Amino acid sequence: MALGVTVKGCSMFIQPHIDQLWPFIDSGLEDSDLRVRRAACTSLSCVCKMLVDECASRHQILVPRVSALLKDSACQRNAMTALDGLLEVLDNQTIGPYLHPLMERLGPMIDSAPPKLKGTVVGAIGSAAYAAKGAFEPYFDVCMQRITPFLSLRAEGKEQELRGVAQDTVGTLASAVGKEKFRPFLEGCLTIAFEAIDLNSSSLPSDDLNQCNISIGWKITDSKLNR
Repeated sequence: MALGVTVKGCSMFIQPHIDQLWPFIDSGLEDSDLRVRRAACTSLSCVCKMLVDECASRHQILVPRVSALLKDSACQRNAMTALDGLLEVLDNQTIGPYLHPLMERLGPMIDSAPPKLKGTVVGAIGSAAYAAKGAFEPYFDVCMQRITPFLSLRAEGKEQELRGVAQDTVGTLASAVGKEKFRPFLEGCLTIAFEAIDLNSSSLPSDDLNQCNISIGWKITDSKLNR
């Protein structure tokens, strides 16, 4: 846990020493103590944000270990956060071997995950789509069917946060699969996104909420949808 906090504050200092620190994260992800596994996931998610290339180069070790922890209900939330961070550092070449098994697990979790975990699951799917680009197309329809109901959530608190994550993820999916695949969802999603600009929410600052709703509008009408 201390490693994760430290790397946030001085990543350039940690970078030359990261090879000496990886064994602690690697072994921690498979430790018998739940507290250690959770701490390793938290540390990894912090390292992914600050040392992108270093994490991406170790995907063959990290992705399988974090994916295995998704089956651990006591560690699932921490593992999902770590997985989201890992997916953000991958590209369409490195994500290839992991995409299908991950989507087989993440897709159903949209429905089955506890409410407090749903946003992280949806965000991880967006990260997978961003990395996979066109290779995400086979998973697009089922993900949209499961995610779009969240675009209509109106209650305060966690529902508004989930709606914001869902909107951003839909925009990412649109960018990944392109105009023809997204066209059936375009009008409905745009209507919901721009209507939500006037939605008052105490759970998100109004500027952030407006930016989120405008962001999805731009994403799903960007050059990929207009070429």
